[in-house]
Amino acid sequence: MSVVRYLIAAVSSGVLFGVLDALINVNPLAVRLYKYLRPISRERVQVGAGVIIDLI
Repeated sequence: MSVVRYLIAAVSSGVLFGVLDALINVNPLAVRLYKYLRPISRERVQVGAGVIIDLI
């Protein structure tokens, strides 16, 4: 039964994250503020380094 609870929590948190991300991207204020963050944000993600950091 605990595995079922874990799966429900994982799926629901993933869906909630997607919904909140969509709301942030639609928000006009967030879009205006993002233009100031864009010059310092990364364009690429190093997947290999991220996996190694997570495994350590």
